[in-house]
Amino acid sequence: MKLTAGVLLYRANQRDIKVLLVNNGKNWSIPKGGVTPKEGPKKTAKRELKEETSLQAPKKLQKLGWVKKEKRELLHCYMGELEGRHIPRANNEIRSARFFSIKQAMRHVQKYQIPLLEMLLEIVV
Repeated sequence: MKLTAGVLLYRANQRDIKVLLVNNGKNWSIPKGGVTPKEGPKKTAKRELKEETSLQAPKKLQKLGWVKKEKRELLHCYMGELEGRHIPRANNEIRSARFFSIKQAMRHVQKYQIPLLEMLLEIVV
């Protein structure tokens, strides 16, 4: 089983929570990538966020949880709030990177990642 790690980056105000998703040309997803033997999941998650969106992971990054994609992938996810008005920029392997409301994100994100959005809501709201 492939081990991956990512960061569920969010912006919150009194009215709404927005989360960052990336699109590789096929699917919308939490920014993530494969964990290498030299990196742990948290280091991988930070690196992948930077590589895919040009955004730095927040200093306060906490473990959110994990989900399985059938028997092929185990995704470890961290969460962090993005302060300020930083704008994500997609790299050459990512077609688009943008913020969605939680409601929109649940319609766009790969289905196996929906529980991560639900976990975030339980913590942030």
